[in-house]
Order: sequence, then structure tokens, then C-alpha cells
Amino acid sequence: MSEFEGVEAYRVGKYQFELREDYEIALQEKRGVDYLNAQLDYNDLNKVVTTYNELISKRIFYTPVGIEYINKLRNLILSAGIEPAKVLPLYVPSGRKKDSNRVEKYISRKYKDQVKDLDTSVKKLKSANAFLGMAVAFLIVIIVAMFIITAKSDNPNVLNYERVLQDKYASWAEDLAEKEEELRNWERELEMRDLEK
Repeated sequence: MSEFEGVEAYRVGKYQFELREDYEIALQEKRGVDYLNAQLDYNDLNKVVTTYNELISKRIFYTPVGIEYINKLRNLILSAGIEPAKVLPLYVPSGRKKDSNRVEKYISRKYKDQVKDLDTSVKKLKSANAFLGMAVAFLIVIIVAMFIITAKSDNPNVLNYERVLQDKYASWAEDLAEKEEELRNWERELEMRDLEK
């Protein structure tokens, strides 16, 4: 019977850890590896090299889970044709107490840069949105004012053409009635003159 039997709870991937502390650090490193796998474009060799060098120089990973990932990056870099002398060597973690939050700190620094960029973009979009909101409000006021002016105008337009035309025809009808009355009066006068002669 193996000394690790029955300690399935301390397993991360293919690695079995004896101590809970090492297991928890390995879990954090696994989350870090998963994050890097999701974010890193492995086709962009410059980004792979930059990430590898950063992980090596800052000693981000200590457990076999993280060291295996660093080795994967190293092999990818070497297989791309970069000379081994130009690639930082793998490090061997010491037995000293490990900072269990180093992976989270590394990832949070990565997120901080992204968050700063997003915050800047959000601020720009908010100011643009505020400007556009004021511009739209201004245009709406202008359009409403145009409709009010157009509706109250005496000149025929789309909003009041029927009323203006009816008023115009009504005034013409009144003018015609007056002219007809004048003509009748004039005819009567002429008839009276003819009769007097």
C-alpha cells in the first residue's frame, strides 16, 4: 500500500501532494496555468518568449504543475529555432517557505493593466455618450420647435395645408359673394337706367 493512497483530495492533475499547503499552492498554480493557456497566443513567439522570461525572472511557479508549464513554454521556444543560450534556464525552487499568493499577485498585475485600459476606454465612451446625449437632446428640441413653428405658420405646409387651403377658399368664396352682389347691384342700376330712358 502506497503512502499516498486515500489522499485523493491532495491531487492536482497527475501530481499527488503530501501536504495540504503544497496542494493549495499547486491549485493556485493550476489556475494560473489555465489563465495563461486561455490568454496566451502560442502562435505569437514574441509573446511566448516574453511570458516565459517573466515567469522565470519573477519565479512565479514552484510546484511541479507550474514548472511543467514553464518547461512546455521553453520547449516551444526552442522548437521554434531560438538558440538555447538565448533562453533563460529553468530554475529549481528552493525548500524555503513559498509565497502562496505569488501566482494570484502575478495574475492580478496582468489584470490591472487590462483593467486600466478598460477603465480608460470606459471613461472615453462615457464622455462620448454624454456628448451624444446632449447633441440628441438639442436636436430633439430643435425638431419640436420646428414642428411648433410650422404648425402655427400661415403658409401651407404638411402640418397645416388643409386648414390654410380651407381658409383661402373661404376667403375666395366671400370675395366672390361680394363681387356677385356688386354685379347684381350694378345690373339693377343698369336696368333701372334702361327703364328710365
